[in-house]
Amino acid sequence: MGISDNPSPLLKQLPTTILVGIAVLIVAAVPTIEYTQTVAALAGIWGIALATGLALVFTKVASLTHLALIIPAIDFIALGAFRAGTGGPGSLFASLIILPVLWMAVEPGRRYIVLAAIGTSVAVMMTYIIDWTLPLQTEESLRGLITPLIFATVAGIVNEISRQNRVQVQTVRKLAEERETMLRGAEDYTRRLRENEERLRAADRLTRSVLDSVTEQSVIGSDVTGLIDVWNPGASKLLGLSAEQVQGHRYMHEFHVMDELLERSKELNYPPGETVLNPGFSALVESARLGTTRHPRGAPVDLRAG
Repeated sequence: MGISDNPSPLLKQLPTTILVGIAVLIVAAVPTIEYTQTVAALAGIWGIALATGLALVFTKVASLTHLALIIPAIDFIALGAFRAGTGGPGSLFASLIILPVLWMAVEPGRRYIVLAAIGTSVAVMMTYIIDWTLPLQTEESLRGLITPLIFATVAGIVNEISRQNRVQVQTVRKLAEERETMLRGAEDYTRRLRENEERLRAADRLTRSVLDSVTEQSVIGSDVTGLIDVWNPGASKLLGLSAEQVQGHRYMHEFHVMDELLERSKELNYPPGETVLNPGFSALVESARLGTTRHPRGAPVDLRAG
């Protein structure tokens, strides 16, 4: 199908890496923005670099993909350290924390909403974790609770949308698989139908070649109503009519004496006209059509009309 509902770890990590790189350039280019804690900022930058390296490895080695959630966990810590090193609570880059939140939010399962909230709380409180201190103001303490709650709400919305998208993708894939199965079945049926048609054509050609080779004997065939559809050269020679004149135009009873047909009907106790077949033709084949009759001498005979 070409539909992907699970982007690679590197693709998920690239936005964070790119935006942190832009943040570093901004700090370097704008004199009024500076590192308030250089070690923490550098630790955050190196943490993002580590997470990006792992994303590359996990993308290349498919067997390690199940460990990919280590990457957003590292991002939470690294972005928290970068935030702490660029102004702490007042950092211009505090909103970068939303990126690993979104990474976790798209994972299947509600538990990732909780993990996103915990990761956000750790990132927001990283300033105090690094200094090994407690918030001095109530506002700072509430920030460690309210911000994760807001981000968790966002994660919940994203998680639900992602779940619905996965259901839609699975439905589309199922429909596509069913369509492909039906298409394969139709192709197989068409192939077998063509093979059968070719066998029938070969059999028809063989039958007609045999009939056409018989020039001294008359071979005449008809459908169930008596309309003639087989008229070999022997019949043309004997009766003086071509196949084009007879096939599809004349009936079997036209080449019999009606009095003889009436007499035969009396013998079989099937007067002409009592059946759904051509009245004249019924005298010839009605007993065979019904399946069983008796020979004039009394012996049972099993007949089948072809």
